[in-house]
Amino acid sequence: RVLTFGSNDNGELGIGTSDASTHEFVRATSLTGAIDISAGGFPPGSGSGIGGSMIVAFSDGHVSGWGENSYGELGFGDTTQRLTPATTWLPSSHGGLMITQVEWGESHCAMLDANGEVWTPGDNTHGQLGRGTLGVAETSWGQVTGLTGKVVTQISCGARTTLFVINDGTVWAVGDGSGHRLGQTIYVMAGSHTVTPTQIPAVSNVVEARQVGTVSWFRTSEGRLFFNGSCGGNGQISVVGGGPTTGTSGPFPLETP
Repeated sequence: RVLTFGSNDNGELGIGTSDASTHEFVRATSLTGAIDISAGGFPPGSGSGIGGSMIVAFSDGHVSGWGENSYGELGFGDTTQRLTPATTWLPSSHGGLMITQVEWGESHCAMLDANGEVWTPGDNTHGQLGRGTLGVAETSWGQVTGLTGKVVTQISCGARTTLFVINDGTVWAVGDGSGHRLGQTIYVMAGSHTVTPTQIPAVSNVVEARQVGTVSWFRTSEGRLFFNGSCGGNGQISVVGGGPTTGTSGPFPLETP
């Protein structure tokens, strides 16, 4: 079962309406067998006027989505909002490919198939879809390019970027490169984009990567944590060796007790 709660302005609760928010869990319509779920959308107060969406992967390999769809981020081939869960990926329509992980950013999403390949739709203003193009939103699922011969084991979507963990322990990234978000050693101003995945340097043996806002986090097989990105300077990040906390190139190791 899938249970949801919170704002429902865009039908993101999946209960067939787009009005009543709730502080208690409600069951999304007709969903069983879920193995992975991700919620996305612009945060409250962002001024975007665009709300939330949900995407779910199931044990039989299919994917359902619902909620806001202004950029086609649900992958249905249109920009129509969905108030109840609808199938957006069916293995029988894609050569039997089963989906094992789903991830949502602000206005794009990604999913990982059982062969280690990644598919994306939605906003592409910063090249975050990784499909070799920039600026044009894509309303249907398309395969990420530039990772030929690599097996992706985990993905993560940030606000305007996408991360790919490879089975050799490297991490690749695509999208908005401003503020060291893609791990560049030289600070890059707004307007810098990468449309195909590039490797983040100076970090290896990665088994998990996560993006929170403008910061990327990496966990290695040795249990160490690293980060890079635009972190602000309020002391919320502690760095071994006194590294910078504003616009960090990194990845830097996180200081632990």
